[in-house]
Amino acid sequence: MRTVSRTAAGTPTVRPRNLALDGLRGVAVIAVVAYHLAPGRVPGGFLGVDMFFVLSGFLITASLTAELDTTGRAGLARFWRRRARRILPALLAVLVAVTAVAGVVGGALETRLRQQLLASLTFSSNWYQAGVPTSYADRYQAPVLQHLWSLAVEEQFYLVWPLLLGLILAATRGRQHATRLVVVLVLAGASVLAMAIGHLAGVSLNRLYFGTDTHGFALLIGAAGALATARLERRRARLRRAALLAWVGVVLGLLLMPWDAPVTYLGGAALVALGTTLVVVHLNDGSSALTRALEWEPLGWAGRRSYGIYLWHWPVIVLLLQVAPDVPVALVAVPLTVGLAALSWRYVESPFQRDGYRATADRLVQIVRGRRLVSLVAGAAVGALVVSAVGAGLLNSRDHSVLQQQLDAGEAAIAAHQADLAAHPPVPRPNPTRDPWQSPAPRNGRDVTVIGDSVTVAAAPALYRRMHRIDIEAHVGMQMSELRRKIAVLRRSGRLRPVIVVALGTNGDFAPSQLADALAAAGPGHRFVLVTASGPRPWIAPANAKLRRYARGHHNARVADWNALRPQVQDFAADRVHPGPQGGAVLARLVATTVASFYRGV
Repeated sequence: MRTVSRTAAGTPTVRPRNLALDGLRGVAVIAVVAYHLAPGRVPGGFLGVDMFFVLSGFLITASLTAELDTTGRAGLARFWRRRARRILPALLAVLVAVTAVAGVVGGALETRLRQQLLASLTFSSNWYQAGVPTSYADRYQAPVLQHLWSLAVEEQFYLVWPLLLGLILAATRGRQHATRLVVVLVLAGASVLAMAIGHLAGVSLNRLYFGTDTHGFALLIGAAGALATARLERRRARLRRAALLAWVGVVLGLLLMPWDAPVTYLGGAALVALGTTLVVVHLNDGSSALTRALEWEPLGWAGRRSYGIYLWHWPVIVLLLQVAPDVPVALVAVPLTVGLAALSWRYVESPFQRDGYRATADRLVQIVRGRRLVSLVAGAAVGALVVSAVGAGLLNSRDHSVLQQQLDAGEAAIAAHQADLAAHPPVPRPNPTRDPWQSPAPRNGRDVTVIGDSVTVAAAPALYRRMHRIDIEAHVGMQMSELRRKIAVLRRSGRLRPVIVVALGTNGDFAPSQLADALAAAGPGHRFVLVTASGPRPWIAPANAKLRRYARGHHNARVADWNALRPQVQDFAADRVHPGPQGGAVLARLVATTVASFYRGV
């Protein structure tokens, strides 16, 4: 976090540690942790990762440019060695700990663990996660090492960018420095455009979010900021005002921009990266109320340990959701993460950064030699237990958890029925002039569209057995924010049926306007079944209250209270959210009964 400047003669100098940049990193990691703990309350907290990207792009480019311009050499071996000393020791500690805990606890922690470890060690986690069927927004089904996707993107940047930057500087030597800036901005713009075009084309959000090509713009925008620093700092008064306005925009993004919202992929995330870059340039060589605020020591403390906090927080959350789903996660996860990060900083990160691998290993050997026999035996026993647990974690790794197998079966059933419906569309009901709601309810579900999340996917086989001609539109991680677009697409294609079953709320709370606007998009004449969400999640109660409030105010909407039927379900998955076959049958019966209540015919 030391910043780079140049003397009048052009030689690079390293200024003392910039405490404001430490504070900015602290804000970023707090935002990410808050998002993973309470995505409904901090919907844009995931943008803290983009803030990290900007800082990395800025600082790395500033350092490399100063050295390349002065000496003509970047010292790539030294650069990559420093990165390895910074990244690898703490990462390996987390991977060993996660594997050992998975070997002891088992369950969902073991799902695809070997593949995750391989992806983590090869810094290809982002591409691995891009192909995982679970959504990034679904923290209850997410892989235990999912968060390492951002580390993979950064490591790929550290590997390629010094070489590419050297080529850019060599190709523009003798020209105005603005040419370098234009080249980097074009690269950043191409990445922003790739994300936007992919979103408009319907590419999966996981692919757009995790892809290096579609999410590398934040690193490149930070790099562009480093190249534009001298130009911007000559206009300090304007830069100060722009940075303050940019900071307001960044904070609003952290608080308001959902992960799955179209605005995120159509330039919203890029604007947050641009705003962060203006703030970084200002903090790099400026003073203001913002600088002083970010120099607050608690933020700096978190910023200096942000790498450890980021590494440990997600496995801690995933573990707690599995072993203690009824305990408020934040109350345990926050102090445990902070404690682990503090230990990592003191005993792993700092020693390796300060002394390197060989000196640290030599000191460890000296410590071991000075211990008594009892201590050595105890240490050997602990080591043997860890090795045994790690081995168990690796051996027990499986491609699918029981719940994942159930979701896979549900998705397969949905795909098969979608293909059948495309080949054999529902036959229009007879007597079209007669009020359909005065007729008997079709038992085969041909009048019903179901829109839902992973709970619907899990119950899909049971729903089809109950009403074999229903149209299910559901996927893992779906939230209420997607409902309006889904209904509009179905209506335009002529596939929206008279009765619309909405089974959302498992993955987060929503604004009442989101529900009202989405159902209004269906047009007149429809009936709505609102299925309550169920499970030990803090947002379930407020989400269900909004569903009931809407039904009370609209005669064409009724509530199917799935949450009230929890005592009848005996086969919830370990997350206590997704029903098994018996619970799926209960949910299917509830939906069918509520749909039939709209009809008066006998």
